[in-house]
Amino acid sequence: MAAWIATEFWSEFKGTLGITLTPVDGGILEVMLENETLFDRKVEGGTYPGLDKVRAMKRTVKERLGQLAVVSR
Repeated sequence: MAAWIATEFWSEFKGTLGITLTPVDGGILEVMLENETLFDRKVEGGTYPGLDKVRAMKRTVKERLGQLAVVSR
């Protein structure tokens, strides 16, 4: 599941976003952006994110990247 999510982000952002996959025990899956948790499998009752949730996370990342681009100008 983590690899699929990473692939979704890589295909969307093509080199403008760094992604780290860290294997851990216990089926932990967290998606974080700048120390903010976008998804936490434990908090979600052990379920994995569906396509709609992954799309929402990508929108959040895209908005943040857009804000960063404006600030850096």
